[in-house]
Amino acid sequence: MPCWDTYKLSSLCKLMAVVRLNLQDSLRSLVQDSLTSLTQLLLDACHSLLTCPQDLVWGNDLITSPYQPKKDPVFVFVLQKMFIHDVEWLETVNVWEPEVKELRKKISNCLACDMYSAMNEKLHKKPKRIEELAEKREWMKQIPEELKNLKELVNKTMSDYEMLEELFYNLTNEDFNQKCTTIWWPQRIMNNMETVVTQHVEDEERFRKIQLADQDSFEERLDSLQMLVAGFAKNVDIERARELSNKIQHISKQVKECQTMAQTYNTRERLFGMPATNYDRVHKLIKDCQPFDDLWKTTSDWLYWHERWLNDPLSSIDPEQLECTVKDALKTVHTCVEHFKDIPDCQEVATFIRKKIEDFLPYVPILQGLRNPGMRSRHWEMLSERIQMEVEPKANWTFSHCLELGLQNYMDDVAYVAEVSGKEHSIEQALEKMEQEWLPVVFDVLPHKETQTYILKSPDGVSQLLNDHIVMTQNLSVPQFKTAFEGRINTWESKLHMTRDVLKEWLMCQSSWLNLKPAFSSDEINRQLPVEARTFKKMDGIWRRLMKTAFDNRKVMELCPDAVLFAKLRLCNKLLGQVQKGFSDYLATSGGSIPTL
Repeated sequence: MPCWDTYKLSSLCKLMAVVRLNLQDSLRSLVQDSLTSLTQLLLDACHSLLTCPQDLVWGNDLITSPYQPKKDPVFVFVLQKMFIHDVEWLETVNVWEPEVKELRKKISNCLACDMYSAMNEKLHKKPKRIEELAEKREWMKQIPEELKNLKELVNKTMSDYEMLEELFYNLTNEDFNQKCTTIWWPQRIMNNMETVVTQHVEDEERFRKIQLADQDSFEERLDSLQMLVAGFAKNVDIERARELSNKIQHISKQVKECQTMAQTYNTRERLFGMPATNYDRVHKLIKDCQPFDDLWKTTSDWLYWHERWLNDPLSSIDPEQLECTVKDALKTVHTCVEHFKDIPDCQEVATFIRKKIEDFLPYVPILQGLRNPGMRSRHWEMLSERIQMEVEPKANWTFSHCLELGLQNYMDDVAYVAEVSGKEHSIEQALEKMEQEWLPVVFDVLPHKETQTYILKSPDGVSQLLNDHIVMTQNLSVPQFKTAFEGRINTWESKLHMTRDVLKEWLMCQSSWLNLKPAFSSDEINRQLPVEARTFKKMDGIWRRLMKTAFDNRKVMELCPDAVLFAKLRLCNKLLGQVQKGFSDYLATSGGSIPTL
């Protein structure tokens, strides 16, 4: 070992020793810091989980858990298997080193003492309501079992103390106090439970008195609300419809709150062991309040919408919303008329509003017709011509202007023009939808073996879409409504038919080319059939240019509706037919075989 002995005496060996010591010191510091961070994380987690309910179900997403550490620790990976020639190069922290044992001890103590402390803290927490008191009593029934489970954990820790005593190790004051506290916690908690049980009896009596006082106030509140609801039988001023609507809605909200409170009081009565109070009057109050709410809300809304429909710009009216609003309002006030038979004043209001709605009802088809989304300038001209009156809508044009013009006298004409515009609008939307569906449709153009050109992958989806759209386009050609779009329909139908014809010729051409290309790649066939070889070469040049165009632009509806492309494909098929005939005759006479590509 002369070389190794020489190395050990060299400056390099000393330098490497210093480097190793520095690396090991850094590694130990990192691992110790990591263990300290881990310990603090566990301590924080134990503390935050002390209030964790027993029936908590842990999900898969622990990242968003409500039990988060105070800070996110950065853990350092402990390097392992750092050896050179089976000799350990760097040492990390040993699991039995004093610092590591101290951290482990902190965690063990935390798991026991903190849980005892949290249990005691929860035990002394004063309930604010009878519900909390009942919940706490149920929890206290589980304390003996929890103490039993904790005792098993504590016994494991006590065994460590016993071992230290056998070795005559003197505990520090802090450790000794911690040990004593842990031992006496269970008895302390049991003693505290007796005090808390006595306190609970006083708390229950206090909550009972509060409950009785609250129920007395609740009865007074119900009396007040009942009087307010009954007072609406005399409120019949339609000019105050908005005010009355807001008022009755506010009362209705309070009545529903009373319903929730009644349920709460009955629940608490069961907890107190008291007979449940009958709160049927709350349900009756809700039933009495609802018709007034319906009447004044519908009246207020109708007056508001009627004003808007008459005086707002016609372009701002939603015809579907208008129809629904009118139908719902008419249905509601009809119910109100039936309900208020014993309250003539309210029935009179409902009857008045119903008459207003029924008078407006015939105008709904006119408004829907004028607001048809398909109405264009040509339709307004058509309407003007039919009624012999100039009708030219402007930005500020309102339904009141329409009534002033007397359009209500031409309902049939408005309905007819609206029907025409609607049908034409449907045709326009169908054409636009078909055009949009073709935008993402492309050919799948693939390189073909070693031929330096391309072929089309079987376009079954394209063929199916073509057939569907051809049928749809033919269905759009309704003579009565297609006039405005006749040119566009014919153009689109021509594009579809041209695309179908081009695709048919293309696939036929590709099939023949694939069959003949192997044969005319043979020098022997080219010598035997010089005329057919020249014809195939001519066709092959056209084919390659076509496929290069298809590869550069694969969008079907941009590529295929082209008469020039159709003519070239037909020429290719014609040339291939000539080549196929000559080649077939050659095979029949010579009995030769077809080369493969």
